[in-house]
Amino acid sequence: MTTAIMMSLVMVVALFLSACRNQETAAPPPARPDPAAVALEQRLSNPAPDGVAANIWDEAKRFYTARTNTLAWISAEDAHRGADALAMVEAAREHGLDPAKYQVDALAHQLASRSATEPASDRDARNADLDARITALLLTYGHDIALGVTTPTRVSSLWKSQHTAPDFIGALQRASSGEVSTFTTSVQPPHAQYAALVAYTRSLLDAQAKGERRAGGSTIDERLRQVALNLERWRWMPDTFGPRYVLVNIPALHLYVQDGDHTVRDMNVIVGKADGHETPVFSGQMSTVVFSPWWNIPYGIGQNETAISAGNNPAYLTDHKIDVYRNGKLQNEGEINWFDPKDLKGLTFRQAPGATNALGRVKFLFPNQFDVYLHDTPDDSPFGEALRALSHGCVRVADPEGLAQYVLRDDPAWTPAKIAQAMSSGRERHVKLTTPLPVHLVYFTAWAKDNGSVEFLPDIYGYDTRQARIKTPTR
Repeated sequence: MTTAIMMSLVMVVALFLSACRNQETAAPPPARPDPAAVALEQRLSNPAPDGVAANIWDEAKRFYTARTNTLAWISAEDAHRGADALAMVEAAREHGLDPAKYQVDALAHQLASRSATEPASDRDARNADLDARITALLLTYGHDIALGVTTPTRVSSLWKSQHTAPDFIGALQRASSGEVSTFTTSVQPPHAQYAALVAYTRSLLDAQAKGERRAGGSTIDERLRQVALNLERWRWMPDTFGPRYVLVNIPALHLYVQDGDHTVRDMNVIVGKADGHETPVFSGQMSTVVFSPWWNIPYGIGQNETAISAGNNPAYLTDHKIDVYRNGKLQNEGEINWFDPKDLKGLTFRQAPGATNALGRVKFLFPNQFDVYLHDTPDDSPFGEALRALSHGCVRVADPEGLAQYVLRDDPAWTPAKIAQAMSSGRERHVKLTTPLPVHLVYFTAWAKDNGSVEFLPDIYGYDTRQARIKTPTR
């Protein structure tokens, strides 16, 4: 073979190898955009569907952004996840919510009427719109289950919502890739009472479906409405009550001390009168126990009650160990004209520790804007009465000594004997708790018992009636 021929062969091989290398290193052609993703992105760029709130639509956009605009509930061939999602929302009544609000039937009809023969572009646009609507539906439902359909201040200015919004988008992502029903359980209030009331509601609905009309002394519809009101209130509660806590259920006129799953103390209480002195609904942190407390009588009580009693009975202030002050200076009660409103103006009163002190022998402080606390009382007789809404807003407890023993149990210096001595010493003493103890003042007229039954309690402040009249807008 000649040298020229050899050189030609070498050049051909070199060119072939170079071409192969160029093919190996060349960038692949760009992937064709997924038509379904393009259709979904286009749908999300348009206004929200009718009835969908702006914040819900914004959450839906973030949900799809996190999944690079892939459909979550339906595909060209399969819609079972969308059907499962709609079936989950159809159970809204179990949570005391109205399924009609969520337009489940309309979406189910759209889901069932999809056609495999329509043009691919039309099918992609239709699936994108339907998938986005299902997501908005689920987010709306999730918000209602987690946060409620109204706010507690619409029931009473003395009622504050304390619940933190869950991660709706994260919960929906997990539900879209796993069991759809986990979305409801992920966002609903975590309290055992909420789950128990849902289970009770389900049993009422089952009984109603069998043709039953009454439950106990009321109709099933009446019971369903009352439980629904209480389920809504659980959506205003803190996420957790704490590992140990004190709970006062105002309609039950009862206090419970919980340590984990165990009720370690429970007792009757006296709560505020339903005449403008209602005990507020809120949570606080008990920080201090005050033995043998002085009572700084609130100005309104002093002017409207103490001063009148002093005018009617010259010995009243002395008998009850009450001092009277003007501008911080102790006054001679005999020099006051108790029947002259001008002379009474500015007077304040303070009651010394002792057997007649209105706070009794101990009070339990959990600082709050309402200046409400738990305390003893010199008169135990009302604890045996059925109606115990008698105070000016604070909560009187039937077993203050037992409560003091529990809240100070982490401090070995405070033995039962020392607590009893401090309560009767006549000298005010403040004791800080080593660990603050949560206190929750709540208002539930439907309360689940350990055996699964539900106790229905009097609506002593009329909150059930007031809440039931609130018109809630449809999103």
